[in-house]
Amino acid sequence: YAIRPSSVYTNLGSHFNTSTGVFTCPIAGRYLCIGAMGRRSTAYNWNGLYLIKNGVTQGNQWFPPARNNTSSVGTAAFLGSDFTYCPTNLSDILTCAANDTLSFGFHSSYAAPIDAGSVYAQFMLVG
Repeated sequence: YAIRPSSVYTNLGSHFNTSTGVFTCPIAGRYLCIGAMGRRSTAYNWNGLYLIKNGVTQGNQWFPPARNNTSSVGTAAFLGSDFTYCPTNLSDILTCAANDTLSFGFHSSYAAPIDAGSVYAQFMLVG
């Protein structure tokens, strides 16, 4: 599922579709892609962040589930049920043709982002 951030601050040329979370490359070149998921909807599931080009995964990053503890005493700083934080970051430079599509997504079988404010996506032409 494509990540759709809650706010879009810069979208020169409107190549990022805010409804679908998909960026369409306006010209051929190398694109810097940076994405992150900061919080997940459930603490006890893995979460996976994917970089996708033309529907094909180009890279992924995973963050493990919280420990199922019942007290904040001991090795865990948070109760497992409170540990929805998941600092999952992914970046890459991809060579793209005009009209290639880029997006960040999460794995549907695992934890989704807690909300649209907990995700980040950036696509920049670098050369």
